[in-house]
Amino acid sequence: MSLKLVELQIAIPKTQEIGTIQQNQSNKLIHDQAAMASASMKTSEEQRSKPMEVNASPEANIQSKQQSEQDKQRKGRNKQTAANLDAVEETNVHVPSVHPYKGKHVDLTV
Repeated sequence: MSLKLVELQIAIPKTQEIGTIQQNQSNKLIHDQAAMASASMKTSEEQRSKPMEVNASPEANIQSKQQSEQDKQRKGRNKQTAANLDAVEETNVHVPSVHPYKGKHVDLTV
């Protein structure tokens, strides 16, 4: 494959043009990446500075009210049961229970 003089006159300037085009494209890619990085940094900073919005549903309030009512009822029951246990302990005298088939004595002779 030989090139004629006329073909060389056309080919050499085109290679220089292609070189500059390729260089521009590579620079554009680098520039675009840098621009995207800076844009993402800006958006992340904006998101950090904004307060997070929490959508509290009305069901959560109902649940928390029910939970607090249940806790109050449990505390009331605990106080009542503690008072009842104290009263029962004062009135009951410790009586050893008799087991129907276990003996009363343990034989420790070896």
